[in-house]
Amino acid sequence: MNTKHYLGHRKRLRDRFNKIGPHSLQEYELVELLLTYVLPQRDVKPIAKELLRKFGSIKGIFDASEEKLQSVQYIKENFTTLLKLIKELNAIYRKQKALDEPYSDDFTAKEGWMQNMFL
Repeated sequence: MNTKHYLGHRKRLRDRFNKIGPHSLQEYELVELLLTYVLPQRDVKPIAKELLRKFGSIKGIFDASEEKLQSVQYIKENFTTLLKLIKELNAIYRKQKALDEPYSDDFTAKEGWMQNMFL
């Protein structure tokens, strides 16, 4: 039997992420999973590794300019738009979550609330 090892790779990544959690994936695999949503028919592992090599981390990828991101082969506007959307949704979520938390006189709780409001 000569089954290609890469067949079903995307599904296996998604399944591990959904069933076990993001901690079960390497950083490059998380970037790989993200890339699968904008590059449906391409091997995304080398692209994920190149993004991490060039920008140093997931934070570096999210903080990079569109122009710098698009200097990586196969990275186009769809990917940069997806990153901006994720960042914006995360900011809105964190603010809304902070507003749902009850007020407290505890300094540590206030500090956490402030971080959620402004991160």
